[in-house]
Amino acid sequence: RHTWWRREIGVVLGRAEGGMASAKGPRGWGIFTDRCMLEDTLLSAIRGGEAGGIVPMVRGEVEVPEGQPASWHIKIVDKASVKGNIYIGIETLDESGQHATSLGKDWYDEQAVGRAFYYSSDGDICSGNQIVMSGGQTWGTKDMMQIQTEKGTVSFCKNGVTIGKIADIKGSVRLAVQLHRPGDKVLLRREMYGAAAERDIEKRKVGEKEMEAERERLEREAEEARVRAAEEKAEKLREIQRQKEEEAAQLLREAEEAKERERLAEIEAARKKQEEDH
Repeated sequence: RHTWWRREIGVVLGRAEGGMASAKGPRGWGIFTDRCMLEDTLLSAIRGGEAGGIVPMVRGEVEVPEGQPASWHIKIVDKASVKGNIYIGIETLDESGQHATSLGKDWYDEQAVGRAFYYSSDGDICSGNQIVMSGGQTWGTKDMMQIQTEKGTVSFCKNGVTIGKIADIKGSVRLAVQLHRPGDKVLLRREMYGAAAERDIEKRKVGEKEMEAERERLEREAEEARVRAAEEKAEKLREIQRQKEEEAAQLLREAEEAKERERLAEIEAARKKQEEDH
């Protein structure tokens, strides 16, 4: 049974697709281009890649049959430059077990549509050069990324939270990573298959449900606080209005009383004058 923590002694040199120099790495990672260096499960780019051309790349060792569960946890040790992206995703294999894309060929290409599905560090989720989801969350150094597959759907997660998904993926799949700048480094922390992957996927789903429930609770509390604040403000405004009305009524009473005093004073003055005339 494949276990991610098992290590092979030494590095066996080989040849990759297209005649590119490559090497066979430890359990977890499989074949990789000569633009990379592999130390245990730490992958480092030692040479840069050309956009649309050849880039530093590694493929996972395990081929996952169509529809079967798998989960990979990859730590971004270092994203060396803001100018180059890192791609983390899966590639499909044909019925003969061959990759439809060449090792090291940049996935952002028309030929990789429907064959390479990945989450770019700039936030886009893509199939080849087609952007499936744009403007998602960017990621970089110290982030923990998860790629999970089940029932023909791949989920892309950042720090335990699903950012996006691509469904209806046909054929067996294999984990793969593409780097673009010297110094880019990623570490394969965990990989799970079968029942272990199912548990990991379920754990992520439960965690997301709990986070969603917590988010809804906070939203309810915030809404309740807004309602209370609005009611308190409305009550204060009503109190101010009552005070103004009472003040206005008091002024009106005082004005009427003043008029009444003036009227009585006029009557009294008229009476006195009449008495004096007599």
